[in-house]
Amino acid sequence: MHMNTWAARVTSLALLYISGCAVNLPTVRDFSQTTAAATGSFKSMADDIPQSCIRRVDISFEASDKVTVENSRVEYTSEYRDALNKCETLNDSLVGVLGVNDVLRAYAEALGALASDEAITFTQEQDALEASLAQINVNGTNPFSGGKAAAVSDLARFLSNAALDGYRQKKLRDAIQIGNEHLNPIIGGLTDVTGDYQALLKNEKQNLMTNQNLLIAQRKNVKSAINSDQQLLDIKQAVDAIDAKDQAAEDYKTVLRKISDAHHALYVSSQSKELESALLITEMRQYSTELTPLINQMRTAFKK
Repeated sequence: MHMNTWAARVTSLALLYISGCAVNLPTVRDFSQTTAAATGSFKSMADDIPQSCIRRVDISFEASDKVTVENSRVEYTSEYRDALNKCETLNDSLVGVLGVNDVLRAYAEALGALASDEAITFTQEQDALEASLAQINVNGTNPFSGGKAAAVSDLARFLSNAALDGYRQKKLRDAIQIGNEHLNPIIGGLTDVTGDYQALLKNEKQNLMTNQNLLIAQRKNVKSAINSDQQLLDIKQAVDAIDAKDQAAEDYKTVLRKISDAHHALYVSSQSKELESALLITEMRQYSTELTPLINQMRTAFKK
């Protein structure tokens, strides 16, 4: 009787191991949750890309140069309207940029699902994604052309197939290997987008500083000094906000590097079948600890 009970337990444990249900993988779940949170902070930054352009245009025009009266109707001047239309290109780019971010987030969440032996959910439409990638133009170039666009498309295709095929925990190692092939080009493209956004912020700040210098020069006139005090205060607050956003963008470059490093650690551990190692547990805890304050700072910088 004792031998039969022992044999049954051995058989049961073997079946659990084969199905992948007996393995607890907190390291992968930690990577998943922290990376997904980081992609959420990127969205708030990306939303500000076209807004930075609009703010720059707005401060470049005097109030009298923004509108005109035609046939008793108040309308934007053609010059002001043309300048705003250039910012519309950034709105079009935003669809593709956020699409890339969604793929990165979906991949991180997929790893967390597989680590918990749950099914993957992914519904992004492939053709629409690829079309939106081709429209990205943040600062005169497309950071998601060629190999980087292919990496986004291939990872999205993998996620779609994995969802359809009902991937579970026993496919986790395969998923990490696929991610290892495509993640760095994606992170490189998002880093480029972040740098392009910083260039937009720099232009916006330069326009503000030009206006500030003009106001300071006009303060020689007593009446102008009184009227310009509030304007100078507004400019200072706007410059401070830009500086905070620029620092947040720089922090996000650090976040992206850390995502790449942490994923590489997952990949190395998965290849040696050591996803439960004490070393990896320590690395993932450090990853989460280092990213959390950076993510919080980004949320503060882009708080509306």
